[in-house]
Amino acid sequence: MSILEHGSVKDWLSECRAFRTRRTYEVNIKRFFAWYGRPVDEFLKLDPKDMRHLALKYQNENESLKRKIGRASCRERV
Repeated sequence: MSILEHGSVKDWLSECRAFRTRRTYEVNIKRFFAWYGRPVDEFLKLDPKDMRHLALKYQNENESLKRKIGRASCRERV
């Protein structure tokens, strides 16, 4: 089963009225779970603090990567 077909995720996404918002969430959810590497059921069993910790860790790692890539591409343009 795809992460987006999981009942909890599907229900939550169905509440998004705007198509673009829903698509953005879908892409980001897929990226997060590809990074997390475990099933959604395992994630949902975590304590909310642990969920938050993982989400922030993912966000920080991706922001750091974006900054590195951004700097490299800026240097290439000069």
